[in-house]
Amino acid sequence: MQAVMDSLWENHHVQSIHVGDTDSVIAVSIFDKEEIAKVEKYLEQNLSKEKLEHYSLHVFLYSPDDKEFRDNARGL
Repeated sequence: MQAVMDSLWENHHVQSIHVGDTDSVIAVSIFDKEEIAKVEKYLEQNLSKEKLEHYSLHVFLYSPDDKEFRDNARGL
């Protein structure tokens, strides 16, 4: 899984990646809204079936505004 996460930095306009230890979420914030679907598809195609069953994927738009970032992270 680490290789897939590392490759996100190289191939997509990613701002941050968080893989939950206690929560089963892979959260990826990105700079470009058009990358959301591409990153989701990339993760779905490159993570193992077991990882996809264990983790939910959450890809969202980064914002330098704290409130907007939190809202995006929550999916609002």
